[in-house]
Amino acid sequence: MCVLFVILGAAVAEKGSPVQKVIELLDDMKSKITSDLEAESAAMEEYLQFCDDETKEKVNAMKTADSTMADLNAIIEESKATITAKDDEVATLGTAISEKTQELETVSKVREEENANFVAAEKELVQSVAECSRAATALRRASLSCRCVEETRPQGRR
Repeated sequence: MCVLFVILGAAVAEKGSPVQKVIELLDDMKSKITSDLEAESAAMEEYLQFCDDETKEKVNAMKTADSTMADLNAIIEESKATITAKDDEVATLGTAISEKTQELETVSKVREEENANFVAAEKELVQSVAECSRAATALRRASLSCRCVEETRPQGRR
């Protein structure tokens, strides 16, 4: 209200009808308010466009993140299945290794026994061959000495 009295007082001070001055002042205020509203409206439009752009960008980022999460979750599930399969494979291989280790121990014991038997048989054979060789040598010597004796004997006496 004070503003209106100040405006009215200024209008009376100038020459012209007071109503005319009030009408002019009201027209000035109307044009200022209209221009302020237009400026506010333009700023609001710009802000709304910014909000729409940001919303679209955020929605797009969320969709991309959801897609990436779905892909990663699928990879995780696939990896869990692979881990389970590999754990089963490790358990199976562990059992196979244990069986092969036992089999190797059994076969090693058999081989040691057979090797001991072979060594004993070989030793016996080597001794037999040596004895046969000595016997053959003795027989040859005996045979040679018999021939020498026979040759020295007269031929009619055999």
